[in-house]
Amino acid sequence: MTLAADVAENWENYVRSRFPAYLFPSAQQARISEAEALRFLRHFSGDAADLELVTDASLFAAPEKQEALHALVRETADLSRNLPSTAVVHSRLWDGAYRGRLDVAGTLAFHVAGQNTRFVTRDRHRTHILAQTVLVRGVLERLLTSVRKLREQGVATREHWGARVLDVESELRQLLHHTPLRHVPAALIGTPHVEAARAARHRAYGLALAWHHWFEEAKGSPSERAKHLAKGALAPLVDDKRFEVAVLLRLVEGLRGILAEPDWQFEHSAILAGRDAVATFRRADGTMVEVLFNQVRFPTLRRDDLLARYFGAKGRMRPDITVVLTRPEEAPQALVVEVKLSKSDSYLRSGLEEALFYRHEFGPHLLDSPMAVLVADTVFHEAPKEGEEVIACSWERWPDPVVLRAIERTCG
Repeated sequence: MTLAADVAENWENYVRSRFPAYLFPSAQQARISEAEALRFLRHFSGDAADLELVTDASLFAAPEKQEALHALVRETADLSRNLPSTAVVHSRLWDGAYRGRLDVAGTLAFHVAGQNTRFVTRDRHRTHILAQTVLVRGVLERLLTSVRKLREQGVATREHWGARVLDVESELRQLLHHTPLRHVPAALIGTPHVEAARAARHRAYGLALAWHHWFEEAKGSPSERAKHLAKGALAPLVDDKRFEVAVLLRLVEGLRGILAEPDWQFEHSAILAGRDAVATFRRADGTMVEVLFNQVRFPTLRRDDLLARYFGAKGRMRPDITVVLTRPEEAPQALVVEVKLSKSDSYLRSGLEEALFYRHEFGPHLLDSPMAVLVADTVFHEAPKEGEEVIACSWERWPDPVVLRAIERTCG
């Protein structure tokens, strides 16, 4: 007999051991081992932009980095009010007449050479373009770009760790575009900039230098990047979301067992806003299996219409997971999965009722059987049976053979 507490521990261990599960928008800082982070990097097959978002999110999620971010913004605001400058002298050659301060030695050299109409002047002005200030400008630009991308992709939100990060976006933009820093050009940061910042007295330079080093570490070798990720790995804060990710990942693993290479090609992406399917399996004949996570493929039109008519309410229901199977020249067929993490029978019953709702709402688009599945961290009285339209499956049995056989049978 397996106790419910043991089941919960099993799925927690499962999701903890698979680093991609930590790529989730609602997150807080949590540590993992460098070995776990390195294992993730070796198996990461998303595009480079996704990986950059992951490393940036890991960096910003760390509480000490958030403190350093706010301190940098605060100290740079103070620095910009009295931005250091230096005097720069420019020589200018005139012909026939001149304006400004005459460079006697330079002009005399031309006249001795017989060019009596040539004059050299020296103009002096002050500039904020110092090596240490160029570094500050570059770091602020990098921070603004990262924060904006994290917001646009839904990785940083107003909940949990993202709130403090998003708070500085407008301040970064203000510093870059509405203070004397706007006159400092962007440049590739090199050793002279680093050395100048290290020698500068204002605290803003030291903070900017620290961020420069953190960014360099985050884009370093696999071992350096793994060390960085291990310091600030993301773990979903809410238990039920973490359980949804566990169910998702185990389903994908089950599908990889029946839709295996070389007949099937497998692709996956990070769990980020704007993505398509989290996982996709393709066969040479054009057959495709997509796994969607918290995305709408088939709208709940009848429900939405009733709520809009009688309550003026907008919005739609969407299954936690949808598996969409598409064969050449045939309409897509799907299986929907509702995930519940609870020990409450009434809550689990409501989950089964939701699965039943999807069976009727999406009926024409679903497999013959099963059409909808409830997955929960409990042990049900009976195991699923072949031919049932709506089934309930425990974490212990997930993905149930009934589900995998139905998908394999539909693919043909």
